[in-house]
Amino acid sequence: MEFKIIDGTEYISINRAADYFDVATPTLKQNMMMMGISVIKHKKVDYMCKDDFEEAYRLGKSMVGLKDIITECMSENDDITFDYLSRVGQSKYQELHSFFAGLNYFGIKVKYRLISKSYNPIVFFINRDDKEQFKSNIVLKLKLYNKTKEEKLRILLEDDFFSINRKTKTALIKLAKDSPANMQSSINELANFLRLTCNKEISQFNDDEITTYMELATDNITKNGNIQFTKLISIIKENEECSFSIHNQFDKHVGVTKRENHAYEDSVYLKLAYMVFNEEHWIENDMLLKASNSKPIATTWLYHAMHYGCAWRKSDIVQNIPHITLNIEPEEIIRKVKEHDYNDTTWIPYVDELVVRVGFEIRSLIKQKGTIIHCI
Repeated sequence: MEFKIIDGTEYISINRAADYFDVATPTLKQNMMMMGISVIKHKKVDYMCKDDFEEAYRLGKSMVGLKDIITECMSENDDITFDYLSRVGQSKYQELHSFFAGLNYFGIKVKYRLISKSYNPIVFFINRDDKEQFKSNIVLKLKLYNKTKEEKLRILLEDDFFSINRKTKTALIKLAKDSPANMQSSINELANFLRLTCNKEISQFNDDEITTYMELATDNITKNGNIQFTKLISIIKENEECSFSIHNQFDKHVGVTKRENHAYEDSVYLKLAYMVFNEEHWIENDMLLKASNSKPIATTWLYHAMHYGCAWRKSDIVQNIPHITLNIEPEEIIRKVKEHDYNDTTWIPYVDELVVRVGFEIRSLIKQKGTIIHCI
């Protein structure tokens, strides 16, 4: 690779670096600008520092993108029958991207942009060392999509938990066989709960353990799922020697619990304010990028901002909040947010208009209802 010494430092021209990375020169320059990497001009030629070039090369080799991971999962698993990367599958792929973002990528660190790769808002990259861990978290979801309820149960029962704990698996199969078709979703929910949370045969639980596990189920699966769990315990009790003596005692734990609807505690209210409004929190958690890539995340963020600010209900937000007038296409707005283009010329008019419109709306509501709406 040919480097040029400029003022005692080695550089490579942007054009050569772009050719090496197999990306367009404007794409490379845009990536560098977005990642705060300097481009210097020497004798009318743009250059990047050798250290930056080598770091970009290292990251490009050490990281793998979401699409490549999904491709690998599809090639390794016959049960993944839906092509998420086809044109038809694009909407489902975007849903997956939002789903993984909502789960914080299972605690795995990701990068949204690499210097050496063309930018795509619905692609992220993870370290190759984390790839197998990430695949283990997503492969079941990929397998289950577009399957019948019966096929989903078959796939769930292939989990290692059921291979090891065959008595519980046998009882669950009998439960599914004896249950009406409209209970299949609840049985699948129970199977998924067991594989994720159970660490031994149900018959090996003692009285305290089975009671605690029943309470865990109450908090984490639906009422119908809990009813199926009660039936499963009965089947196991009838057919296996059990370490617990409790028989069919689960009904007292099953029911619809009315949620508390008291005002937030001060600490919760302050935490909500910090997460929703503090720019440092936005930057630290890539909130703007996540919101621009995911409609559910953006909607949740905006809803909590309105909820905090004036406690309006969802219907109020939809029906009563005035909408600002866009001077440019919505796609251009989204592009500017993604690229962190926050110049005052673009955004101040929208902010001013929204403040004025909301002010008029609040005054109108006060006159109509005689209600003072406290806005923070």
